[in-house]
Amino acid sequence: MQENSKSVFVVDASFMLAFLLRDSNSLKADTYFKEYRSDKIVFVAPALLYYEVANGLKSACLTKRIDQKQCTRLLSLFLALDIKTQVVDWDSILKVAFTKKISCYDASYVVLTRSLKAKLLTFDKQLKSH
Repeated sequence: MQENSKSVFVVDASFMLAFLLRDSNSLKADTYFKEYRSDKIVFVAPALLYYEVANGLKSACLTKRIDQKQCTRLLSLFLALDIKTQVVDWDSILKVAFTKKISCYDASYVVLTRSLKAKLLTFDKQLKSH
């Protein structure tokens, strides 16, 4: 999925939430978002990303890190980023999940990264190692 020879990056929820919720990884994420917003790179993810980010924002609200108004605003900001999604092969997901002993959720990011020959942007140490 090399759009006009732009670099393609698969993004996961830990990366997106670092950008949205501002934490110790936010500055690293900001560098990539600057490139993304300048249309110099492409972000892609399995559709699962949207559910994981929404759930992460809800969890941040439940733990009082943010309030419900902020949660709604951050979800709108995330949706406006319009991260492209791509269908991932289920057989490959299951194979990677068994082989690497990881969840099918994490395997979907690994499989997509491999199929696109892309780099995975994640702050999940376990996922990064695959």
